[in-house]
Amino acid sequence: MTRSWLINGAVLTGSLVVALLLAEIVLRVIGFSAPVFYTYDDVTGSRLLPGAEGWQRAEGEAFVAINRDGQRDRERSRTKPPNTFRIAILGDSITEALQVPLESTFSSVLERQLKGCKAFENRNVETVNFGVSGYGTAQELLTFRHRAAAYSPDVTVLAFYAGNDVRNNSKELEPSKLRPFFDVQGGNLVLDNSFLSNRDYLSFKSSLDSRKVLFDLRIFQLMRKLKAVFEQWKGGHAGAAPNVDIELGLDDSVFLAPSATAWKEAWQITERLIVATRDEVVAGGGRFLVVSIPIGIQVHPNPEVRTRFMRALHVDDLWYPESRIRELAQREHIDAIALGRSFQSYAETNQVYLHGFKNTRLGTGHLNENGHKLIGEALAKHLCGPP
Repeated sequence: MTRSWLINGAVLTGSLVVALLLAEIVLRVIGFSAPVFYTYDDVTGSRLLPGAEGWQRAEGEAFVAINRDGQRDRERSRTKPPNTFRIAILGDSITEALQVPLESTFSSVLERQLKGCKAFENRNVETVNFGVSGYGTAQELLTFRHRAAAYSPDVTVLAFYAGNDVRNNSKELEPSKLRPFFDVQGGNLVLDNSFLSNRDYLSFKSSLDSRKVLFDLRIFQLMRKLKAVFEQWKGGHAGAAPNVDIELGLDDSVFLAPSATAWKEAWQITERLIVATRDEVVAGGGRFLVVSIPIGIQVHPNPEVRTRFMRALHVDDLWYPESRIRELAQREHIDAIALGRSFQSYAETNQVYLHGFKNTRLGTGHLNENGHKLIGEALAKHLCGPP
């Protein structure tokens, strides 16, 4: 009897192994890929996984390769080469840009554009992309402090995306707590990295370490993909107005002058973080620049879609975030450029979408190649100066 059970168990196990092997082969043959691009990090909570690579097809399509230093970029030496002008770009998923080929990101466009600039004609220009999905200004400040500063950038660009950066900086508003925050105590920013002792974070670190051997398996990638799709369907998107075209994960409250205490504090902390980043960049001898990245609905080429969204929010325009950044820049003497209004005019005049893809929805989501091209060119024009 026992022997029969053992035989049946062995047959069942063998069949399961064969089935899994066949499934793995089929997934590879059909080209399925959903790589693990992220890992935990005790400084920022999460970061890109060095050496990870594969196709990203959930939104847009691009082959993504993460370099040895954990950047969505080509390999860079930390020591700045002689006769090199180096630009560090801090940002979130908009800057990271997994949705488009590397050469189409605004970081790459900026690098190419500046190589034709007379001000840099005798110097090599490098743009180093430090963007990571989900980052807020707090994580971007820490990224500069612990990583980007080591690259000795001549210019540091903070790509501010109001769509979720303000929320990301608030411990009360941000649903993902496994990240660092800053509090204001005695008029000063004080780091709160209590996430390091959070049970979920410790469990996440432990489970991720134990599963790294599985990351290249297509079956494992498929299971993670299905789980993510289910959670996205279950959770919906935070704070979105009903029946309007809006990015997943965007907070519509950012278009309104804050009335709730949590949003007032979130904006105040965000502004302090921008100033603190400026101060650290300048103290290191660099130039600091803030660029306000447009949100999809702000630059939608169809004015009727924008109007419908504004009516749902009961607002007359969509420019509160840009106005706030512009006022901060004037008050604190920060070099800043806001692209929204000119980009809206460009999109409407030329009837082109700057966000979204054919395999998702045009007008929403991350920047497409059109959007990246415009931002790269606008940054180059600003940094290059008059011809």
